[in-house]
Amino acid sequence: MGVSNKTPEFLKMNPLGKIPVLETPDGAVFESNAIARYVARLKDNNSLCGSSLIEYAHIEQWIDFSATEVDANIGRWLYPRLGFVPHVPVHEEHAIASLKRSLGALNTHLASNTYLVGHSVTLADIVMTCNLYFGFVRILTKSFTSEFPHVERYLWTMVNQPNFKKVIGEVKQAESVPPVQKKAAAPKEPKAKEVKKEAPKEAPKPKVEAPEEEEAPKPKPKNALDLLPPSKMILDEWKRLYSNTKTNFREIAIKGFWDMYDPEGYSLWFCNYKYNDENTVSFVTMNKVGGFLQRMDLCRKYAFGKMLVIGSTPPFKVKGLWLFRGQDIPKFVMDEVYDMELYEWTKVDLSDEAQKERVNAMIEDQEPFEGEELLDAKCFNVRMSGKCHANDLHTIGPRFSFHPLPRAAINPQLPTPANPLSDLYSAGVFAAAADLVSRLLSVLHSGSGNKNAFKALIAAEYTGVKVELVKNFEMGVSNKTPEFLKMNPLGKIPVLETPDGAVFESNAIARYVARLKDNNSLCGSSLIEYGHIEQWIDFSATEVDANIARWLYPRLGFGGPHVPVLEEFAITSLKRSLGALNTHLAANTYLVGHSVTLADIVMTCNLYLGFVRILTKSFTSEFPHVERYLWTMAQKERVNAMIEDQEPFEGEELLDAKCFK
Repeated sequence: MGVSNKTPEFLKMNPLGKIPVLETPDGAVFESNAIARYVARLKDNNSLCGSSLIEYAHIEQWIDFSATEVDANIGRWLYPRLGFVPHVPVHEEHAIASLKRSLGALNTHLASNTYLVGHSVTLADIVMTCNLYFGFVRILTKSFTSEFPHVERYLWTMVNQPNFKKVIGEVKQAESVPPVQKKAAAPKEPKAKEVKKEAPKEAPKPKVEAPEEEEAPKPKPKNALDLLPPSKMILDEWKRLYSNTKTNFREIAIKGFWDMYDPEGYSLWFCNYKYNDENTVSFVTMNKVGGFLQRMDLCRKYAFGKMLVIGSTPPFKVKGLWLFRGQDIPKFVMDEVYDMELYEWTKVDLSDEAQKERVNAMIEDQEPFEGEELLDAKCFNVRMSGKCHANDLHTIGPRFSFHPLPRAAINPQLPTPANPLSDLYSAGVFAAAADLVSRLLSVLHSGSGNKNAFKALIAAEYTGVKVELVKNFEMGVSNKTPEFLKMNPLGKIPVLETPDGAVFESNAIARYVARLKDNNSLCGSSLIEYGHIEQWIDFSATEVDANIARWLYPRLGFGGPHVPVLEEFAITSLKRSLGALNTHLAANTYLVGHSVTLADIVMTCNLYLGFVRILTKSFTSEFPHVERYLWTMAQKERVNAMIEDQEPFEGEELLDAKCFK
C-alpha cells in the first residue's frame, strides 16, 4: 500500500489509487461493493442476490444502509483518531450519535430476523458483516456494543460461518477506543550563522518571441446523412405515433407509418442473425440483442428498429426490421457497430406485398410470427408508454430476466438448484408480475424536489413504469409517523412503497425501479457492464455525494457544526474525486457504454445537488468535462422536464410543484 497502488498501471484501473480493484478478463472493476456484486453474479443459481425482485431490492437496501449509515459513521469516528482526518471532538460526538441511531435501527430489524433478507446468507449479510467486523476489531468495544444485543449476536453468528471464517479468520473485539494520534513536534533546528549576502546581479531579460498564431479549430464535419435532400418523413413523429398508440394498432400506427413513409428519403431493411444455432439460452440471446441495440445508439437520429427473438424452445431465432435514413445502411454504422456483420441484411422490396405485410407484422409484434411464438420483442430508440408484454418485466433471475418459460425450455442441461429459482418461472408468477405493472405500481414517499427522489423518478421515466409521489408529504411530520417508521426506522426519505413491501435507500430504490421493465439499457447488457455501472453508482455515493454533503450541510446548519479545517478536507477530497471523474469523461459521453445507464442517473442527481447549492462556476471550471456531462444530462428530456416543472408535463396539467431546499 502506498507503492503498488500508485503505479500508472494501477491508476488506470482506479484513478484515485484506492483499493480494492478487481482485474477481470473483460476489464477492471473498483469500489468494493460493486466488486462484491459482480463476483456474486459470476455464477447463476445462488441465493446471494435474492430469488425475486423485492428480495433483490431489500438486499440492495441493506447494502446501501451498511455503507452510508454503518461503515461511514464508523469511519467518521475511527479515522480522525488514527490521524487520517483532523480530529474534532464535536464531530466525533455527532458520528457516535449517528452510529448509535443506525445500529439501533439495525438491532430492531435483527430482533426478529436471523439474516438481513430472507432465511439464508445474502450479499447484504456479507457487506454488513465486513463493515461491522472492521468496527468491532478497531473501535467498537463491548461496553459500546452491549446496547445492541441483536447486532452482537448477528456479527458473531456470521463471522463463525465457514465461508466467512475461511476469509476473515478469528475475530477479537476491541478492548479500548484508540487514542487520538498526535503529530510529533518537529525538532528545532539550530540557528544558522548569519552570512552577509551580496546583492544579486540583475539577470539579463530574455527575449520574448511573439507567439505563433494558432490555427482556428476546424469545424466538425457534418454527418453525410445530414447532407441528404430534406425528407417529408419526420422520424420523431413516427416514433411518437408508435409509442402512444395503445389500441387499434394496425388501423392507427401501421396505417400512419405508410402514410408518413418516404421511399426516397428512407429505406427499410430486414436482418437475420447468422448464428442462430448458438442461441440455446433465452436470457443470453435477449441480452445479446439488448447489447446490439445499445451499440446502435450512435444512429438514433437516423434510424428506427424492431428486433424479435422467436421460438418457444432453443435454438431461438433473432430477426429484425430497420428503417434507415438514405438508400443504404449508413457507412458509419457498418464501420462502428461490430454486430452488423453478424446479421444478413436484405433491403425490403416495397413492390412485394408479402414483404410489406412482413414489415407490418414486425412493427406490430404480431404473434405467432411466421408460425412461431415470440419470446421477446425489442424496439430501438422509442420510449414506450404503457405498451408492455409479459416478458418486458425485468428482475434478478439469471442475468436479471424473468422468463415466461419452464426452466427446461430455457436450457434443458441446467440442473434444478437446491433453492430453485425455477419456481419463479411459473405462469402464475408471471401473470401476477404483468399485473403489477398494469396497475399503479409504487408510491414514493418524499418531497417532490428531493434529489434522491429524482433518481427513482428518472429511472421510471426511462423504463416507462408508473411511480407516483405521495400527495401532501410534509418533511418532519409525514416521516415521523409510526406507519413511515415501519418502512424506514431512521425516518429518512425517500421510501418506495410497493405491493410487495417497502424499499428505502435511494440508490436501492433506483435499482429496483430500473429492473421493473425489460428492454431497457439502464442496467447494462453484460456482466462487466453491470459491474461498471455499479462501480460508478458507488463512486458517486462515496466520493462525490458524500464530499458535497460534508462541505454543504455544516453550512446549512445540519450534519454537524461548521469546522473550517474539515471543510478544507472535504473540498480537497471532492476536487480529487471530480478530477478522476473529469479524466474518465474526457473520453466518454456517458459513464458506461454509449447511452444513459443507472450510473448516469445517480451521478447526475448527486452532481445536481452540488451544482445548484454550492459548486459555483469558478469551482467547476477546473472540471470542464464534468460540466459538459452535467449540462448534457440535465438537458435530457426526461430529466429536464422534472427539474424545471415543465407544463404540461407528459401531456397533463401541473396541479402543484414543490421543491425541497
